[in-house]
Amino acid sequence: MRRFSTVLHTVLLASSLGLAHAGESWLLLPRQNGGDAVDLSVGSALRTVATPGSIASYGQTDRVLGFLSYQALLARHVLTIINKQTQEVTASVFIDMDENVHPVRWMSGAILNLVLTERFAYFVSYTWGDGDSAPHRNASGGSFDFDRVTLASGKLEQFPLPVECVNPRLVDFEGTPLIYAWEGFGVWKFDGAKQRLVTLVSTRDVGDIAEREGDARYGGRGKVAAADYVLVPAAGAFRISRLGELQQVLNADLTPVSLPRRTVKVAAVGQNPEMLLGRFHGAPAIGVVRSSSDRLEFEYVDPATFNVEWHTTLPKSAVIPSLYGLSDAAVVYLDQATSSIDKTTPEGTTVMQKLSADTAQFGVRILSIDPAQH
Repeated sequence: MRRFSTVLHTVLLASSLGLAHAGESWLLLPRQNGGDAVDLSVGSALRTVATPGSIASYGQTDRVLGFLSYQALLARHVLTIINKQTQEVTASVFIDMDENVHPVRWMSGAILNLVLTERFAYFVSYTWGDGDSAPHRNASGGSFDFDRVTLASGKLEQFPLPVECVNPRLVDFEGTPLIYAWEGFGVWKFDGAKQRLVTLVSTRDVGDIAEREGDARYGGRGKVAAADYVLVPAAGAFRISRLGELQQVLNADLTPVSLPRRTVKVAAVGQNPEMLLGRFHGAPAIGVVRSSSDRLEFEYVDPATFNVEWHTTLPKSAVIPSLYGLSDAAVVYLDQATSSIDKTTPEGTTVMQKLSADTAQFGVRILSIDPAQH
């Protein structure tokens, strides 16, 4: 197995020489001929800022956007950093990654599964070589690893995730990387000082939820009932069970909640709502998306009270992975039927950006929207 050299080129992060234009949004656009483009939308115009290759995952801070991609011509994984203010690529770092290591990604496109800090980038991966029938097992017996890349050099360090970590998702919890198991129970934190993963939630910690779910994996009409987590800064960790119940698992300081748990029904068994972190009137909120025969039901739930703060309907043609919550009572999304990026508020729906039909067909990720846009 060969190792790649570490650095393509690194440009010092630009000082704040310019200000971002008001009313702009950052979009991730898949291209027909393969690869992805990062575009900046200002008014009705689109400007391509970077073409990082085939993007597996992305993340952001207040200052930068980061993209983990594979560049076929170079046969390398590259981490691309874009400064939001200068609107320029400020670093492109070769990752010292074995050719059989693969970042976790979605079937439907790039996933918000990258955490960025001043010194490091974090993601999750698995190892699967040509001819293998299954991913390699790590030192903990699991199939996935937690990865840390040093931005200055591209050095990769791997920490084995446990066997109970299935379908891992990585989130930025107030600057701390947290990993949780989609369709599982576990939550883990990376302790940078001790250089190890710490278990915050295991199956035994949520025995009450596991017992309540029982054999609820399959719901009515043969639909598979799934479970998911949403991690809310300043509030804690919340899990939607296979029964469609939203329950708090961790407090804001990542300690276990006291029993009995607060519970609210947000979906029917087998309905499989999508969960996302959003904001409502400036405060963190839990977004719940339910699909019906002719539309999507969207609501913001207050994590402190479990009250529904806002409920609206979206067209069936709204692409769920594109949903982006603004800080006021608004949600933005790609509508494939109209080839447009739309914003829905209590006052109605407006078009923010028109796209070509080809672009809309391949899906769009809405990465960031300047507050002046709304």
